[in-house]
Amino acid sequence: MKLNWTKLLVSAAFLCLLLCNMVAALETKDEICKIEAVCNTQYYPVLTNLILNAKKSIRIIALSISTKNEKISEVMNLLIKAKERGVDVQVFCEADNSWAARMNKVAMELLTKKGIVCHPDSNNHITHSKLVIIDCDTVLIGSTNLTQNSFDNNNESNLLVHSAEAGKFYCDYFKNLCDNPGKNWALSKTDTLNTTTFFSDSKYLIVAGDMIDRAKKEIKVMMYLMRLNRGGKSGAAKTLLDKLVAASKRGVSVKLYLEQSYKGAFNEHIFRFNKEVKKYLLSKAKIEIKFDSKKKITHSKIILVVYYFNIFHILLSM
Repeated sequence: MKLNWTKLLVSAAFLCLLLCNMVAALETKDEICKIEAVCNTQYYPVLTNLILNAKKSIRIIALSISTKNEKISEVMNLLIKAKERGVDVQVFCEADNSWAARMNKVAMELLTKKGIVCHPDSNNHITHSKLVIIDCDTVLIGSTNLTQNSFDNNNESNLLVHSAEAGKFYCDYFKNLCDNPGKNWALSKTDTLNTTTFFSDSKYLIVAGDMIDRAKKEIKVMMYLMRLNRGGKSGAAKTLLDKLVAASKRGVSVKLYLEQSYKGAFNEHIFRFNKEVKKYLLSKAKIEIKFDSKKKITHSKIILVVYYFNIFHILLSM
């Protein structure tokens, strides 16, 4: 299956970010918010370059860190070398959720032996973030895990944000997680230029819902997992699904591009949930829904909203 939607989403994202950059550069010379899209195999070279050039601090929040891969091992070595040259390196990651915890334990033991501070999360929360903060002024955020599949094989979507405001927001988020990992840190902040909103945890539903409600022209969603029900009850995601239905009914073009998998695959359940969502949405409205190739994992989590001809908003989750 051709991934034309991927190209369309990325192209639109670049256009959106270019417009944001132009506005930011015109408004002030002191606070320029530069944002770049980082997709698929672009992530590894961007990440290693950031670590190599870190001067003061590196903060990483991760769902999974697999050390059984040459590229991940190189990332670990670069973090250790950064520590040796005086950079304050700290890692916060999932510590009790089955397969991810088992992988992360190995990585944390390796890093801890080299003097890097590793923070385990709380057993009543799942850490699903994929976040790198450099010198509290550069943020790499999106869907890419520190695993071979994410680096080399998957469709992944991330943003590289050069902004002191974004850096401070997510450095504070990191500190809050370390100080109180059992709390839901639902935070949000809009930058001084009113061009970018930073948020965390359950604030996603509020930000995403507002974007969908205000859409005038188009909504494009590229998502790994959409789940209608959880434990027999309607989940929080159903609220967003119903908002997509409402948008379609008021004349907005709504298109979804979702993950599918082959029978027996490790993520076969993801495809089952996505098919349930497709059935539900098509029973409610005229929404175009396509699945990716069974040979490709689409791990992206991205919502693109077009308000008018050349005014976009793009939303990434982790």
